[in-house]
Amino acid sequence: MIATLVAVTASAQVPCDNGLVTVKTNAAELVERACRASDRVFAQLDACDQRLSERVNIQTAQEILGDCLGLFHCGKAKIEVLTPDALSRKIEADSIFAHIPPQEFFESVVIHELIHALYDGTPCTAEFTECYVTSEYLAYALQFEALPTKFRAPWLDEFDPNETVKRDEISLGSLMLETDQFALSAWAHLKQRPDRCDWINGILDGSIVFTRPRH
Repeated sequence: MIATLVAVTASAQVPCDNGLVTVKTNAAELVERACRASDRVFAQLDACDQRLSERVNIQTAQEILGDCLGLFHCGKAKIEVLTPDALSRKIEADSIFAHIPPQEFFESVVIHELIHALYDGTPCTAEFTECYVTSEYLAYALQFEALPTKFRAPWLDEFDPNETVKRDEISLGSLMLETDQFALSAWAHLKQRPDRCDWINGILDGSIVFTRPRH
């Protein structure tokens, strides 16, 4: 069972069986999908002995402040994610996500935002923007890693995840101006770490931050 079977109403908060997530939505299918997505990312994190410290509530929406696809509210253990229909209207035809079915993309956005929820408890040991970049790095890397292989395959026509990604390629400028490239580089960079769990744990304890060069 993915989630406790109860009638889903506009005000219902349905708990997932993992005990770490509740879902508020009008659509029973999205409860199942959000819970399944959380199970997938928690399995990734369990391998590195990481776990959310408090329960997070996920709510679906047709629109989110700031034109976002998903949004974690810092300090409030709350996530908003656009419904699959709303996501399909937001994704540009040339986006690296354009080939992914909206329902699958919905699950991947849930995963992305749950990583931000996990990072929320991490002390920022550098400038805020550098911690922001680091949080996005981990969120994109694990979002992409959790996608089924068939949805990553089209990227490999133009992007080689085995080509070394230098640490200074993970930057605020890349995140802001070339978000798709940043996301792919984050996924490849983490994939290339021989000490993957040490790297993830270092990010989550604040000892690893993508700082920009100091001149």
